[in-house]
Amino acid sequence: MVNTKPWLLGLMLALTGAALAFPAGQEPERRDAQAILQQVRQANEKLTAYRFEHRIRIDQAPVGGAQENVADVALTTVTQVRPASGGRGQAREAGSADPAGNPLTSVPFDAARCRLESVIDRGRLLLVSGDGSTAVFSSANMEYMKGETLADVTRSVAGSMLIGLHLVPLVLPAEQAVQDARIIGEETLTIENERRACDIIDITVKPGPAYAPSPGKFTMPTLADMQVSVAGAVSYIGVLQTFGFVNPQGLDTYNPTSAPRTGPHLTVWVDRERLIVVRRRLVETAARIKGGRLQGKPTGVQQPREPEEVQIELTDVYSVAMTNGPLPDTLFRFEPPPGAKEIPNIRKK
Repeated sequence: MVNTKPWLLGLMLALTGAALAFPAGQEPERRDAQAILQQVRQANEKLTAYRFEHRIRIDQAPVGGAQENVADVALTTVTQVRPASGGRGQAREAGSADPAGNPLTSVPFDAARCRLESVIDRGRLLLVSGDGSTAVFSSANMEYMKGETLADVTRSVAGSMLIGLHLVPLVLPAEQAVQDARIIGEETLTIENERRACDIIDITVKPGPAYAPSPGKFTMPTLADMQVSVAGAVSYIGVLQTFGFVNPQGLDTYNPTSAPRTGPHLTVWVDRERLIVVRRRLVETAARIKGGRLQGKPTGVQQPREPEEVQIELTDVYSVAMTNGPLPDTLFRFEPPPGAKEIPNIRKK
């Protein structure tokens, strides 16, 4: 629709807080979406402290079918990065590379001073580390374990997966993984009772190598594939499955593949002042193999079906997004919830 009354449109937007999409034929402000994304990556790498609270919801819908919820999880991710040369253990620096030499665009994280909390409707998982002490608590059995380091309270794989659960949503696709990016509008969001002007950027991620899934056989993505779809919904469902954070309809095997093959489609809202992502929406087509996983059956394996194409939509909305500011020490101190009991730490020496 052609805008014939700019003052009226401006008034409507001021009253409703609606997003401004650029009318057909009207050029947006001369700013480069790729340049903004690169500024966000660089700002992420320089973070010294942050506190993010956000809710991730994943839904799926078969072709021509009804939408169903796969997962709904609220995350609190807090860390304060110590100088790399000091303290117990080394803080993980952003901008490092994977074993294949592919650059990983992420954010700094210090496992010795962090707070990671995951909440679903069925329970809560909490990891707190600070001042030489680390504790992990699960509301499923109202138990907690304490130790000196992350390795003392979790197994190595579980600890890495837990950190991934919280850091993967903060990662933008690497520059070489972006097929196309453009600014499609702007919106003012209210976060922590503060209005933040945001650019809305539409990102098309390059498709990875095609998979050839077969019933009952899960094809593990390669490092290169994960670099391309580092923020992919399919890989994130796998992380959620590890912690039991998915609904029963999310217990199947997924492969990030379809015919025709397409890459994930990502839309991000970038806070102009802070250069951080404060909202995102990701749409990905995948092949779901029902029965590809054990679904609580006491004996036997359910016969898998042929792959079914589904569209997966992930929405991620932030309510708290604080960066590089002071963080209270209480965030890094574990206080056992009422009724919780401590269990012995058999791995602690």
